[in-house]
Amino acid sequence: MRKEYDAAVQFNPEAKPPISDESIRNLLAVLMYGGNQNSVLLIDNVAHMRYIKETVRNLWEDMEKFAISPSLETLRGFLEAFCRSKNKKMVKSVHESMIEIVGAQKQKLSYRDREALICAHAICENHEEVVKLFDEFDQSKLKITRAIFENGLRSLAALEKHSRVLNIFPKISLTHLICPTNDILEIILTSLVKACPKQDQNIRIYLKNVTDFVNKTLKIKRNNDVHIITRRAYKPLIEAYIRYGMRKQALHEYFVLKSIFETDEAAKINTEIQEIIPGTEIHRKILMEVRFMPLSLIANILELTSFLSAPDLSEAVSFFESEVLLKKDRVLSRWLTLEKKWRENHELKITSAEKVANSIPRQSPRHVEAVEIVDTLRGALDDGLPVRVGLNGPFSACYIAIYGGFRMKLEKRLAADGKITDVFSVSEINYLAEKIKYLMNLEREIVAEVLQPSQIIYFFEE
Repeated sequence: MRKEYDAAVQFNPEAKPPISDESIRNLLAVLMYGGNQNSVLLIDNVAHMRYIKETVRNLWEDMEKFAISPSLETLRGFLEAFCRSKNKKMVKSVHESMIEIVGAQKQKLSYRDREALICAHAICENHEEVVKLFDEFDQSKLKITRAIFENGLRSLAALEKHSRVLNIFPKISLTHLICPTNDILEIILTSLVKACPKQDQNIRIYLKNVTDFVNKTLKIKRNNDVHIITRRAYKPLIEAYIRYGMRKQALHEYFVLKSIFETDEAAKINTEIQEIIPGTEIHRKILMEVRFMPLSLIANILELTSFLSAPDLSEAVSFFESEVLLKKDRVLSRWLTLEKKWRENHELKITSAEKVANSIPRQSPRHVEAVEIVDTLRGALDDGLPVRVGLNGPFSACYIAIYGGFRMKLEKRLAADGKITDVFSVSEINYLAEKIKYLMNLEREIVAEVLQPSQIIYFFEE
């Protein structure tokens, strides 16, 4: 069987296996486990992935070419191999072959095989197949584990069958005593939001009911432990409120999420960071950035606030200040991250330039030029980190959001019956410019304040 046998002989040079179902199965084990199924999967090693993916596909083609009838055990090996390489098409082919075999024997797939198939299809994102298998589990009264439940819900959501997600969630979770994980709750909440009615008059009532559902589910008893919904699950609800222009509700849910995220998750992250890198203060401050509310969510709220209140921007400015700029730990963490990346990239450039310079004969004019490039790069490193604020800084999304909301209000006025007289006046445009300038100056002051004691060399770049 072509070069596959050569691969097997490397592990077992004494005997070349004959072309048979058993030899194919053994060769699959050799390729994936080195012949020992208790060892680490070789297919998980990136260096082997491409070779194994191609070889397993060749094995399947040779099996068909030599008309070898595979056993269920061999097909299970193929299923695992194709699943690991995320080969959607071949996972379907293996599934079809397994059905043919059990059908010929007038039997049904075992629970173990169905479980493996639903997992494989889920990994390969064959959502239709996952849903079919999930329905078979339900209709056949088979035990539905948490993993099977989550795969079924995720595929239904991916197929935008949000009503079905909501219908089966209480039934399956109660029947099979499944306590929802964060991942399951995220799927449910996203489906709740996406199933929102199209009629404007029903949106507010519906989203309020969703909010009530979330608040009731915030703390779920599980073996006397408290299970908290994380920001991943809560974020879709806030985004839905923003999408429908419901600023008050969006802000309320934002602060509910913030109270969860900046206490429970922050404490957990703090503990994990202390365990991973004890005593490394700068790295701890860098990693602590993850405990703050997502900047994209803040920017969404800023844009909505700016749009609803323009030309008055006081609320948007105040929110930007309190949630970003005045959180000095956040500002410091962001700039420590940026400085670390900047320094690493600069040192790589210097190393590369030095290699080029050393490869050129010293008498050559090109060597002088190469040395000058190295000196320039070193000088830039000594000068320190170039710091930018405003639209060119790390919080540019917030400035863009304020400006974007303001501009949307302007465009809405222009579109309303063609009344050009309602366009923002020069004084209102100047007011926007003044607020942006004020925020940039404040950001500059805070950056200087937090970087001063950090011993980072920097300069403000206009």
